[in-house]
Amino acid sequence: MIGDPFACLRQFAVQCGRGHEFFVINPYDPSVSNTYSPILDGDPNEVAARLSSLIPTDGNPGSDFYKQSVNILLTIILEAHKAAGLSYNFHDLAVI
Repeated sequence: MIGDPFACLRQFAVQCGRGHEFFVINPYDPSVSNTYSPILDGDPNEVAARLSSLIPTDGNPGSDFYKQSVNILLTIILEAHKAAGLSYNFHDLAVI
């Protein structure tokens, strides 16, 4: 790929006064990509739900039970981190 394929679209957004709202997530070229982390925004319940949604269940009732258990545990962990004023990342959650 030559150059930034989103340059024209970015320029259009700027001309419309919406350049500050233009974000690109391009996994093929991180140099022209914005970043996104599903654990940075939202309250502990929302973050736990986003993380739990990453777990595949395939409609299996047993895996649905464990997925819900993980959601509850993540909510508690995230609420504790927030109450303590501690930051966290994916690695921290994996270690816990």
